Amino acid sequence: MTAFLGGEWSVERAEQLLERTLEHYQRHGFGVWLAEDRQTGEPEVGWWIDADRWGEGLATEGGAAAIDYAFETLRVPRVVSICMEANRASRRVMQKLALEKIAEVPFPELDIVLWVHARSREPDGA
Repeated sequence: MTAFLGGEWSVERAEQLLERTLEHYQRHGFGVWLAEDRQTGEPEVGWWIDADRWGEGLATEGGAAAIDYAFETLRVPRVVSICMEANRASRRVMQKLALEKIAEVPFPELDIVLWVHARSREPDGA
């Protein structure tokens, strides 16, 4: 999957991402999730899943859990996801999760596509 993440990452780059992610959690109360394989205990972050694990439904399962959490616990009106236009696997996961492609977003040297999943109705009591 590193083809869509700028190639191999150094330890320093990964540590910088971790620091930014933790800061985001502290500031906003949400952020990137960690998924753990039930059988092996091996972790994955976001949809950054090793190629040898593709096709197991891990991204779809994790994405569905994130959407449920966003709507039911955080009670947000929509969930937004991005991927590179060329990343067919992530686009397919977004389609399975009922996200809709709504825009192409200018980003230096990348063709990013914005997807959204909106609640069909307001939460009870809203």
